[in-house]
Amino acid sequence: MITALAVKDPSVLAGQTKKATDALAQCSTFTIEVGGQKVTTQTQPLPQKTSGDQSTGALSTQVLPSGQKVTTLTVTGVKGNLGATAIKTGTAVTADSAADLVKLVNAVLG
Repeated sequence: MITALAVKDPSVLAGQTKKATDALAQCSTFTIEVGGQKVTTQTQPLPQKTSGDQSTGALSTQVLPSGQKVTTLTVTGVKGNLGATAIKTGTAVTADSAADLVKLVNAVLG
């Protein structure tokens, strides 16, 4: 999945990208309760370089109540007032897929 967003003020996207990166450094593991079931998520930042002015990446693994693990890889790039995020999720996703997501983000950012 690729999501792109354009805003009037480019500093908004740049600021949010930095906040997200900083938040990962402070809290890499958390547990939420959904419908009485606990889901634990562990997230690690993955420094990525896109064609944007700012870039970030993350690999998150959720352990579901059933014990199944689901991993989500995200790569985000911000260029001026345009932000793009590519996401890959599944049971066998690894950090090795980041290069493919960088290519997708770069295609959007131009």
